Amino acid sequence: TQVYIEHHGFVPEEENPFDCTVIRFPTLNHDSNVLANRRIELLTAIDVLGMPSDCVPGELSRISQDLSYFIWAISLDSFQLEACVAAIGAEGASRDCEYMFN
Repeated sequence: TQVYIEHHGFVPEEENPFDCTVIRFPTLNHDSNVLANRRIELLTAIDVLGMPSDCVPGELSRISQDLSYFIWAISLDSFQLEACVAAIGAEGASRDCEYMFN
């Protein structure tokens, strides 16, 4: 935003691709990594179908729901991850997977 103001005299109304912090997220691939594969299953089940952008906006209100779910999924330990995968098809939500259902 600062660059636009100083050099162009305006700030674009649409999303500014330079108003972010680049964060390198772990890549989730289907391979021999069982935890990565389970995370992919969980994210796919909640309709997160790809890797998020590595350009994370500076304002929490501008972070996409997909990015929030991705960060949440990669932070789960193996117990929480298995509980969430199991809860996907269940009637009630496991408390270990409560974030996803709120």
